[in-house]
Amino acid sequence: AEDDYVFGGDTFEAVEISRTRVLISAEQRQDLLTVNLPASEDFVRRYIDIVPGKRGTLTVQRVHRPDPDQEAFVLFKGIVQSVAFTRDGTAASIAVRPLTTGLSQTIPRYTYQGLCNHFLYDARCKVLQSSFQFTAVVSAVVGSTITVPGLSANGASWAVGGFVQLGTSDFRLVLSQTGDDVKLLMPFVENVTGVSVDVFAGCDHTLATCKAKFNNVINYGGFAFVPLKNPFETGIK
Repeated sequence: AEDDYVFGGDTFEAVEISRTRVLISAEQRQDLLTVNLPASEDFVRRYIDIVPGKRGTLTVQRVHRPDPDQEAFVLFKGIVQSVAFTRDGTAASIAVRPLTTGLSQTIPRYTYQGLCNHFLYDARCKVLQSSFQFTAVVSAVVGSTITVPGLSANGASWAVGGFVQLGTSDFRLVLSQTGDDVKLLMPFVENVTGVSVDVFAGCDHTLATCKAKFNNVINYGGFAFVPLKNPFETGIK
């Protein structure tokens, strides 16, 4: 638009922006929507160095500006798949896949396996996330490794498989822990030295860890006592 527009209590700023058509076809679930805008915008700048820990989403709405009721119709909802920078880095193209893409995939609810099928801290796991949280100020950053003073008091490898959260929306998976040092899957975009972060305990999804670390065997989501031999294949010997 040529000027800023207030809608639903939010102010939408006037930005030079364009997008491709929202396709309605038999392949609608797979059709990508491309949004073009200046690379100086805060949203796309997050993708310049490292992909953010939290995925981006896009909602396209249509509204008649003179309408006093401001009734909006949702044309498209999707998840950011990639961001490409063009025109010598001055422009950005966001490729967004529709939410319905997931409906084209066959995903089993549970896998018949010894390891737990739940995501740690989800509604089925039921472990209270705040009970396994450690908060401290980062004292050093070397590449993808950060030092969180006092973390080692929780025990060796306490944070492995867990994550470090910065603010409310950015987080990184913990690959390994040596004392107070934790190696992250990817470093944070900003230098977090002197910044307070939250570290959450990790889980290897085994029954032993579920019992000893989380005391949560009653909600274990795996099949830990599956026989190693299948009598229907090997017979009874």
